[in-house]
Amino acid sequence: FLTAHCTGWPDYERHLRVQDPAALAAAAGVAPEAITALTDAYLKSRRAVFAWAMGLTHHLHGADNIRAIANLALLRGNVGRPGCGLLPL
Repeated sequence: FLTAHCTGWPDYERHLRVQDPAALAAAAGVAPEAITALTDAYLKSRRAVFAWAMGLTHHLHGADNIRAIANLALLRGNVGRPGCGLLPL
């Protein structure tokens, strides 16, 4: 999917690999265990729909928030398949 439909993903992967999960969790105010549980559930799923409301887009980092969601969906092939996609409300 990535090779056929996405560009720049090797650079994005390198960017993600240098991130500190503990620092990201602290900055988000979320327990690292909660992030791990969500990650595990997402990795086990075959399909996912990302839905969000205006709060996420109107946030100080709204464009970055949506870009991150879209990139994650693209990285997992959760765009353009039945039962998958992006759903801004």
